[in-house]
Amino acid sequence: MKSSTIACRGPRPATRRLAFFTKEIACSWHRPGKNGVDPASAEAATLLGDLLGTGPTAPRRTDVLARIEAGLDVRVERYRQLLAIVRGEEPPASTIPDHEWLAAALRAHP
Repeated sequence: MKSSTIACRGPRPATRRLAFFTKEIACSWHRPGKNGVDPASAEAATLLGDLLGTGPTAPRRTDVLARIEAGLDVRVERYRQLLAIVRGEEPPASTIPDHEWLAAALRAHP
């Protein structure tokens, strides 16, 4: 079975960025966790600033962290992978490592 890739797309409108920022990290930073970027590093802080913004209209990082943690369930991801296999489709690539890295980076840079 060949591995799935995450489709990279252009910039998203600010109102939809939260829904796609994990995919943006995977595309633009080539999965920082796998490339050894420490979530507590200055590079991670820059990445979060680029993705979420830093101004008064930027989302609160604690809110983003809460949303990530609420959605971090390996069982749900495995269910989606198995469902794709049953349907004869390519299983989606795992995003759990990206979400875990993001959660760690958000904890380190509140």
